[in-house]
Amino acid sequence: MKSHIHHTLILLVAITGITLFSTPSISSDTHQSISSITVKSAKENLLPQLWDVKINGKYGYIDRTGKLIVKPQFDYASSFYEGLAQVQVGEKWGYIDHTGKLVIKPQFDNCDRFLNGFAKVEVAKKWGIIDSSGKFVVKPQFDSLGAFVNGFALVAIGKKWGFVDNKGKLAIKPQFDSAWSFFENLAAVQIGRKWGFVDN
Repeated sequence: MKSHIHHTLILLVAITGITLFSTPSISSDTHQSISSITVKSAKENLLPQLWDVKINGKYGYIDRTGKLIVKPQFDYASSFYEGLAQVQVGEKWGYIDHTGKLVIKPQFDNCDRFLNGFAKVEVAKKWGIIDSSGKFVVKPQFDSLGAFVNGFALVAIGKKWGFVDNKGKLAIKPQFDSAWSFFENLAAVQIGRKWGFVDN
């Protein structure tokens, strides 16, 4: 009896694994790469789930059935986050919506995915932050910049670290040798070999 139950469990696990990890059926000669797009919010559950594909050197998007939704036209394309995906046209980066429309034109030297309504972008080797309309919340001025966590983003000028708030204001000027993001209203910071905590 125990052996029968054991075999049944193995079979169930195998079937579940096949179901969870199956991908749309696409002819191998029509794509070179494919990656899944993660749905990040309830809002995105209303949007079609798409996968980026590369066909004849250009990137586009297909749906779960393999139907081409956004024709291959980009030099690179990434997954959707918060309804927008990063795409590269020539040397510049911008963002499209799930229909393939360029909602933020390619103008950045580098960029990151949207998180909590903001994305970091690079212009002329300096990093800033835009909102989902493409408007700069923080103008490009930092040598390094993190994502917003609990209302603040880590920024660096040279080798010193500080924080900006989500309105683009420099809340704590770069002065620390190292720092961690805010958690429960405190951030760990390093000066020399010593660590301590700062509030906002």
